[in-house]
Amino acid sequence: MKDILTKILILLPFFFSSPAQALSVKHNFTSFIGMFNTSVTEFTYEINAKKYKIDTKIDSQGMFDTLYPFSARYITSGRTEGEAFVTESYKYTTHSRFSKRSKELLYDGNGIAYKSISTKNKRRKIKDIPPHDDTQGTVDLQTAVAALAKHYAKTKNCNLKVKVFDGKRRFDMIFKNVNVEKIEANEYSPYHGEALKCLMYIENKEDKGDDLLFEMNEENPLLFWLMEDNQTKAAFVAKIKLENTPFGEMNVYTTKIEVKK
Repeated sequence: MKDILTKILILLPFFFSSPAQALSVKHNFTSFIGMFNTSVTEFTYEINAKKYKIDTKIDSQGMFDTLYPFSARYITSGRTEGEAFVTESYKYTTHSRFSKRSKELLYDGNGIAYKSISTKNKRRKIKDIPPHDDTQGTVDLQTAVAALAKHYAKTKNCNLKVKVFDGKRRFDMIFKNVNVEKIEANEYSPYHGEALKCLMYIENKEDKGDDLLFEMNEENPLLFWLMEDNQTKAAFVAKIKLENTPFGEMNVYTTKIEVKK
C-alpha cells in the first residue's frame, strides 16, 4: 500500500507560474481512495532564473495511518538552462511500520544519472548506472513537473511530452488538454470555478512489473484540473482523479496554497 500511494502521489504536486519570476509556493493536498482519507501531502516549489528545488512530503492519516502507516519525502534540485531543466540532485526516503528505505541518484554536469545509492533498514547498496543514449535529455519525475509548469506558463496548455529516467527505467510522460469544466468547492477544498481539465499517462515503458505508476496508460490516465489564483493569477491544480486503482477510485483535493514572490 505504501509503495503504491507514494508512487502515485509523487506525481500530484503541480504549481504553474511565470518562469521569469522568483517565487516559493507551498501547496497542500488531501487524498482519498474510495471513501477513505488516506494521506496528506505538502509540496514546496522554489524557482528563480537559475535554480529550482522541489520538496514533497507525504504522510498517511486516518484509518490508513493505523493499518498502513507510512511517510515519504522526495527532494529534487537542479538548474535551468534556457527552456531546459537539468537535474543535479534527486533523493527520497520512505518509512513504513517495518522498514525504512532511501535512494539517491548522483548526476553528472549534463544532468545524466550515473550512480544510485539505496538503503533498506541498515543495508546499503551502491550501483553504477551504465551510460545509454536514450537517457540524454531526460529528467527525474519531480523535474517533469517543473517542465510542465514552464510549458504551461508559456502556452496556457498541457500538451507536452517529457522524457523521464528514474535511475532504472526510461519512459515518457504525456500531458494533454481535455476541456474546460466548472468545478465546485466541497468540504475538503475551497476552490471552485472554471478549470482546464488535463490528463497525464505513461508510454514507452519497458517493464512495468507491479508498479501502479505504469498502469496510468492512455486508457486509464491521471486527470487533473487547473485553475488560476485570484490574487497572483498563477495557475494551480485544484483537483486530481485516477479512476482505476486496485483499491478503488483515487481523488485528491487542494486544501491550501501559499505563494511568496
